[in-house]
Amino acid sequence: MGESPHTALVREIHEELGVAVEIVRLLPHLQSNIYYLPDGGIAHSVVLAFECVLARGEPRPRPAESAVRQVKWIARHDVSDLPLLPGTQQFVDCLDKVDRASFEAATLYVRLEKHPPGKSPSYYELYCVSDLWGGINLFERRVNLQTRSSSSKLTRDIPEEGLLKRMIQRVRALVRYGYVLTVTSDPRIAPGLRLSLGGSNGN
Repeated sequence: MGESPHTALVREIHEELGVAVEIVRLLPHLQSNIYYLPDGGIAHSVVLAFECVLARGEPRPRPAESAVRQVKWIARHDVSDLPLLPGTQQFVDCLDKVDRASFEAATLYVRLEKHPPGKSPSYYELYCVSDLWGGINLFERRVNLQTRSSSSKLTRDIPEEGLLKRMIQRVRALVRYGYVLTVTSDPRIAPGLRLSLGGSNGN
């Protein structure tokens, strides 16, 4: 009581897994469950689901109780193969739909790759995420195929007029570190990058 769902989620994850998370967005789906109790009463619960990422610099989860020590990362497409609580698959399906809607509405998606000689590649993905409160967030994911690891960063509440500029600045910084622009779904971003980087193909 007296605690927002956001605060409760961050607190519970820290208590159970020993890590700090950042909330990306609330998923627009509610799971409503009604339980008939042995004493004849009825309990009603409503489940909210949030997409979260580990806060920058946080280690892998460190479960505090035996009940959650089997925690592990699961790819979205593998979730349906697991024994699930009611509503879990619907939340995953909702996340897929929200992601598609974000891409289609914003058409802002950029991917940059680096292929070091003799090593597995790594890549960055940048895209905007619109949350249910009308804010625009820039989501950045780095994946290292050599170490099979990934990290995420979320920049919140970027003014819409500054989003393109922020993304171009970030792409230019990554290009200086040897990354090459491989995919962009925004027709506005490619000309700006080509002009600022002095090339015809973004590298």
